[in-house]
Amino acid sequence: MNIMRNSIGLTAAITLTTSLALAFAADVEAAPPGTTGSRAVVVHYSHLDLDREADRSALLRTLRRAAGKACGGYDNRDLAGRAAWHACRDTALADAVDRIGDARLAGQRRKAS
Repeated sequence: MNIMRNSIGLTAAITLTTSLALAFAADVEAAPPGTTGSRAVVVHYSHLDLDREADRSALLRTLRRAAGKACGGYDNRDLAGRAAWHACRDTALADAVDRIGDARLAGQRRKAS
């Protein structure tokens, strides 16, 4: 099996305030930051069968949590920071799903949005 079909890595680099640069590589494990202000999270999914809706749902939940970790945190009192975090997470999730390349997974993500 191709390893890129079984795992996806999420990296979100935040530069300055809310300017976001996202790059993606292949149970959620945090990787050490590659550069200042960046976080990487690796998600393995070889144990999931993407032909099953339940497994696709599980993968989406895992990817959503991983994208949130990759984007870091925010202060609840900072509405602009919160909005930037949500935008980062949503973009990271969409890009990860696109990289996996499963149309059914992409459809489920769009329905859940």
